[in-house]
Amino acid sequence: MAKKSKIAKNEQRRAIVERYAERRAELKEIIRSPLAAQSSALPPRLS
Repeated sequence: MAKKSKIAKNEQRRAIVERYAERRAELKEIIRSPLAAQSSALPPRLS
């Protein structure tokens, strides 16, 4: 059985993944689109 601290840490990780899911999807779409890379001189910032 997992320690309570590990269970809590996993719950925090899941919350962070859920919080940033929309931003990650947008960035992945930019990466997938070949036209977006050509149109912008600077890459999108992650922070």
